[in-house]
Amino acid sequence: MRTSCLINNYNYGHFVEEAVASALAQSHPPTEILIVDDGSTDDSVERLRRRYGSQPHVRIIEQANLEIRPQ
Repeated sequence: MRTSCLINNYNYGHFVEEAVASALAQSHPPTEILIVDDGSTDDSVERLRRRYGSQPHVRIIEQANLEIRPQ
């Protein structure tokens, strides 16, 4: 059975690595981990690339910030 774990990220540099490590440490780790970065301006993406960039089951998806403003 394939499972996926989705982790959203926006300037969570101090926490996002721990979130990925937690997903990997599960008794049944997910087949893939998708991290969607919403245009972070901190070092989140660099931290993720450095620690998990060579792991094929961890994907970092970057996009521009999609700030939703009240109308």
